[in-house]
Amino acid sequence: MGGSCNPEPTMSGRSARRGSGRRRGDRHGDEAALEVTGADGVLAVHAAGQSPDHLVGVAAELRQGRPTDHVTVLVGAGFEAPETLRARLAPALAEAHAAGARELRLVMSGAAADRPDRPAAARAFSEAGPFEVLAPRGLVVVAPGGTLFAPDLPDTPGGWWNFSSGLVPRRVGTRLPEPQWQAAVERTAPAVAGGCVVEQIPAGLLVLPTGTPPEGASALRYAVPPDAAGPLLVVGSSRTATVPADALAEVIAALPAQVRGTVRLVPGGGADLLPVGRHVADLLGIPVQVLSGLPLLLDDPERADDRGRAGTPRVVLTDETGEPSWRPYVETVTCVPSDGGAAPAPRLGTWRPPVSGLRPGLEPGAMMLDRKWEVVVTRAGLWIGPNGLAVPEDIAARPVLPELMTVDVGVPGEPLDDSVWEPLDRLFTALQDDVRERTLVQLQGDGSDDDLRAVRRLAVVHGLAVAPRGWQGAAGTSAAAEPAVAPGPVVRPDFALQAEPAEEPAENVRPENVRPEHVRPEPAVSPAAGQQPGPGTGSGTAQHHEPKQEHEPEPEQKAAPGGAAGGALRLVAEPVPRPPAVTVTFTPPAATPPPPPAQQPGAHGEMSSSPG
Repeated sequence: MGGSCNPEPTMSGRSARRGSGRRRGDRHGDEAALEVTGADGVLAVHAAGQSPDHLVGVAAELRQGRPTDHVTVLVGAGFEAPETLRARLAPALAEAHAAGARELRLVMSGAAADRPDRPAAARAFSEAGPFEVLAPRGLVVVAPGGTLFAPDLPDTPGGWWNFSSGLVPRRVGTRLPEPQWQAAVERTAPAVAGGCVVEQIPAGLLVLPTGTPPEGASALRYAVPPDAAGPLLVVGSSRTATVPADALAEVIAALPAQVRGTVRLVPGGGADLLPVGRHVADLLGIPVQVLSGLPLLLDDPERADDRGRAGTPRVVLTDETGEPSWRPYVETVTCVPSDGGAAPAPRLGTWRPPVSGLRPGLEPGAMMLDRKWEVVVTRAGLWIGPNGLAVPEDIAARPVLPELMTVDVGVPGEPLDDSVWEPLDRLFTALQDDVRERTLVQLQGDGSDDDLRAVRRLAVVHGLAVAPRGWQGAAGTSAAAEPAVAPGPVVRPDFALQAEPAEEPAENVRPENVRPEHVRPEPAVSPAAGQQPGPGTGSGTAQHHEPKQEHEPEPEQKAAPGGAAGGALRLVAEPVPRPPAVTVTFTPPAATPPPPPAQQPGAHGEMSSSPG
């Protein structure tokens, strides 16, 4: 993360309602300069007469799924006057305590750090009672979804610290609320692995080549929300050098077995990680899950609950520069270790249908267009072929590309029947707008000149591009699709995606990265559409996510135009340039002092000498 941040907090979250809170205060003495607004257990302190948009947005994020036993205070003013700050908050905090709140979360950078001239603000709040106080020692970032992240920086220790009156403060971790896997990730993850740097991020860990230039809190990595199911291992960043598979294997191997099996590899710089995932699976001898893109919260009012809370993170491709692109149809696959022979095919995990209303087909990820033709999701896009036929190997092996969604029609070397044009026309009509500008239709069957003219006319009428006869560009790789590692000896794999074994019907399985309380009910689909019986899972101690299909395709999404620096990523319709910021920071005007080598004395006690 970069250097100093603006003391005025900014937020990139979803829209918030104004006027929903109450204004408190008598405007007497020094307290007149501060004002407290808020409701539902989230309070904001700001300059009197103002209600900054960024604070309103942050408060809306933090109300998502908030427990009733704590109150959160966002401090946007009053950093240098802790006594005045406490006095101004006293009436509101008394009301919160009467309503059942027992824990105070003080969202103010450096609030847990003692200074030479005064004790930590969190200590003062704790001793004034009646709350147990949680506060960050350094910088604090509010990630999309409401996670409070307090990272350790090279020159400033971080973390959230617990203050209870009469007790020595103790460190509780870098993330609030604390995911179940946090302690294992913070305790065992190496700082350096295979010549790469390993950093904590809200969603888990980030692995970067040594010497990568630092990025600020607006970096896209901080826009990925944590998942209670397990940590993400984000690989690389925009325009970084390659990350060796050995480095990733070292990080995963250092984790406890229970957590290790829930780790998923995520591309941080737009590269296709499937070759890396296959290599890591072979190095460790366990299945390894690979996401096609970054799981981001999309700003979609249609999918929010009745309190405006966001639902499921959606996998979004990003290019080399970090710009959001399109949403792939195959979101996750599982790489299975080789037994010494041909590399096993990756197993299909979470996927989404390109259009709604289609019946499930016989193959994994297949949907019937009519009695004769089906559409099957691939990592590169879609394949249209005869019902019940597996995707041709060369088509299934294509890498996912941020700049291109390929629609392959027909079986290489086989004649193309004229009956395909009608269902193909219906499919093209129903495609969502966010992929149209990136769609390339390629005729794979042994078609005639009339067939090429027919597909060309059909595609152009629907605003899609068509590959010339014999064109092989889509089967190659781009800079974004280059493997992030040079794999070992290459064995030609069977690339046809296999289905992971199902444990329960798809309508009972929520998409991964979903916290059930954040998801509103959706129409169910047939189990066969998203989960098909398949080969057994690989051996080992790992736990695995089962294959899932999203219920219905969502309206097309896009990144909203960027605002002032410090705003958050908002995706709302079709892709446009990424906003300049995705997270929010709260920083007091004065820099947080570094900790002394021994214990830190305060006005009313001592702080423990080291995080633990």
